[in-house]
Formats: sequence, structure tokens, C-alpha cells
Amino acid sequence: MQKNIKIIIPNTRENKITNVKDIVLIKSKDKCTEIFDNKNIKILECKSLKILEEELNTNCFFRYHKSFIINQNYIDSIDLEYKK
Repeated sequence: MQKNIKIIIPNTRENKITNVKDIVLIKSKDKCTEIFDNKNIKILECKSLKILEEELNTNCFFRYHKSFIINQNYIDSIDLEYKK
């Protein structure tokens, strides 16, 4: 079980403080990243995925694509036969 670790996410309007365990998905978009939490709130962050990945520094996050980091605690299943 992950402890109640918080992260400060600065953006142009305000600094958002969120629990790391509540982050579901981090997606690269242009030169920024979008962070989605478990309440489906999107936060825009102007850091690279690489920097965020280093800041999170926890075993529950997995970079499964060059544009996505996902919290493994929110994965219910993996479709091994998925085709585009």
C-alpha cells in the first residue's frame, strides 16, 4: 500500500497539490504533460514525462509507451488479443 505522498504540480494559474496515489495516468501532450487523477480531473504540467517519472520515483508507476505513464494500481486487466 502506498503512503500518502503528495506532489506539487505547478501550472500557469496555480500550484495544485495532489496525492501521488490518486494519479491514474500521465500523458505527454506537445511540450507539456496532462495528469489525470482518480476523479477524472486533468491538470496541465509543463514538465517532461522523464522529469515527472523521476519525481514520482515509486514502484506503482509504469512507463508503457513513450507518451504515457500509468499507475499500475488502476489496471484491472490487459487485453492480450487487442488489435487496432
